[in-house]
Amino acid sequence: MSKLKLSYAYVATYKGRNIDRISSLRMSILEKTSFFDSIKEDFHFKISEELEEFSPNVFYEPKPYFFDCSEDRHDSDYQKNIIKLSRKLEDLRNRRNIEDDRISLESNYRIFTVLLENENRDPVYFIINKIPNRKQIKHKQFLLIKPSYDVEFVKIEHGFPVSEGIAAIYDIENKQIKVFKNEEFDQIIYDKSTLKKQAEEKFKELEENKFEILNYKIKGIDKEYFDKLNVRHYKALNSYDSKNYSSRINESQFKDAVTHAAIDENHRLKIEEDTINIENVEQFKILISALSERLLLDLLKNKVRTV
Repeated sequence: MSKLKLSYAYVATYKGRNIDRISSLRMSILEKTSFFDSIKEDFHFKISEELEEFSPNVFYEPKPYFFDCSEDRHDSDYQKNIIKLSRKLEDLRNRRNIEDDRISLESNYRIFTVLLENENRDPVYFIINKIPNRKQIKHKQFLLIKPSYDVEFVKIEHGFPVSEGIAAIYDIENKQIKVFKNEEFDQIIYDKSTLKKQAEEKFKELEENKFEILNYKIKGIDKEYFDKLNVRHYKALNSYDSKNYSSRINESQFKDAVTHAAIDENHRLKIEEDTINIENVEQFKILISALSERLLLDLLKNKVRTV
């Protein structure tokens, strides 16, 4: 790998699921070098890791993965949001410095990203991290204690802490986003309100029988069930893709899982020929669990895990 250097640094705000505004950070050569030195070891370790390709199972058993951004043909909203992020970074790569949009001291920025280039000034990687809103610093005063025990009084108008560990890297040459901190990356892709809104759309499809689960019709879903769901339910609904699911799971596996003896009798799904009759919210949770290949296999192994 040729010698890399940090060329540009940016922060970005989001509106819903889309990047709204990108601002450039004015950093001196010394500050750029100092920052890159602080993450260089972590970067070189992570960029050399062999990762598995993305699958919906990472929502339930989080582990590092890579996502191919070379094509737009992706079915779930989660995948589409990753593509949107990669396209924004490609655009930023082409523009590089955006002098006309400096940082706002009043905005709440969601992500921090830096562009690494090689000796020929060819863009190579974007490093991506989330900035937690609660950790952004505005109009604060600090007493800093140095290793020498001297104390320095500092006023900070606006800032944020540097993340411990890289959340994701966009490999420009291979058009892959490599994710190392799943939960942090999920929060970059969408916030809870966006996630809930997307899940609500899927729930309506399920309620209106527009949502295919193998060859079964789903009856008895109460509108109030949605209010009982949590973030993991939202992820299960948003990541489900009927074509991919039916190619991996057959009706026999599905039926054995959702009627398994390890599940409380009142929570087992009632299946009559091609119809699933939902009688209570706990049965609905079992249904959502079975939308994940990983959770369905857990049900078959007596590991009853509802999301």
